[in-house]
Amino acid sequence: MKEIKFKKALDRLNKAMSNKNPEIEVGKLEVGPVTPNEPTPPTETGCPCCGGGDDGSIDCYVCLVRAIQDVETGSQPVVGGVPGCNVCGDGGRSCGPHQIGRDYIIDACDACPSYCAQFGGANAVINKIHLPCPQTPGQSVEDCCRLKVIIGEHLIGCYNKKYGENPNFSCRCKNKDASGKECCSCEEIAKRHQGGYKGPCNDTPRRREYWRRVKERMRKNCPQCINCGNNSGETPVIEVKK
Repeated sequence: MKEIKFKKALDRLNKAMSNKNPEIEVGKLEVGPVTPNEPTPPTETGCPCCGGGDDGSIDCYVCLVRAIQDVETGSQPVVGGVPGCNVCGDGGRSCGPHQIGRDYIIDACDACPSYCAQFGGANAVINKIHLPCPQTPGQSVEDCCRLKVIIGEHLIGCYNKKYGENPNFSCRCKNKDASGKECCSCEEIAKRHQGGYKGPCNDTPRRREYWRRVKERMRKNCPQCINCGNNSGETPVIEVKK
């Protein structure tokens, strides 16, 4: 049953991410009310704290990871229509539009083995993110760079799933949805991406500035999602503009 729910949620996420426009149109997202005990998709297909789960949370998750991408490489040279497609920072250790490292990818693939298996496993995914585009004969630079974006968007959620959803991990996600279930806020996901698996718990000035920049972009592109950064344990208030 869990595998079926995951596949359906993954299909919805792939559909949402197929939109090549990096911005989500303001006013186009519809966030429904949260029903207690209602099943929500896993965090690699949305962030349940951000919009009440299911389709609403997927839209906010897409907005979040695209804001992260813009903070990481939005000012970098554009290749194949994607800023930072072939950029490697952090001394060559973090690459691609989302600046993802090898260990990060290995951990993400450990949490989502079936997703990474379609590319040939963790090592193949590392190559997809770290090698410059194009990577295969006949492949367009545009298609190669777009694939980097799509894979990176999934990896961010999978990395968060490994640590944020682990009930035995001290720095798991500690926000709560309307039913009282622990879930991951956009703030926690962003800080974990920037600061590693304990990022949300080691709240440094640099990490707070990173989240401020991410939230600033979300405020512009999806204002109905920006309140999902509350880490106090209270249910975030989601305002939907009509």
